[in-house]
Amino acid sequence: MTEVTRSVELMDPRGEPQVERKMPYAQPARLTTLHNRTIGLLDNSKGDVDLFLADLGELLCAECPSAEVIQMRKPAAGHPVPDEVMRELLDRCDAIVTGIGD
Repeated sequence: MTEVTRSVELMDPRGEPQVERKMPYAQPARLTTLHNRTIGLLDNSKGDVDLFLADLGELLCAECPSAEVIQMRKPAAGHPVPDEVMRELLDRCDAIVTGIGD
């Protein structure tokens, strides 16, 4: 019997960044409570993530009625968050949760 040898080439689809993006903000410490806090929910514009985040917001408010939840949406999933959206989230929120749908 003849043995067949095959080779497989694995390719990394991630590529290399073409532009260095510097974060204009530092990551804050983890919250110890949601009491009197504002939580931002950022939707990436993919299917049904807005519904998921709306449900999450309702659950957070039910768990901690003094918490405020604001939900924002990226204009397209394949693009970074616009600077003005990120600035508003950073200015208004104590924590930000992002959701990816599909």
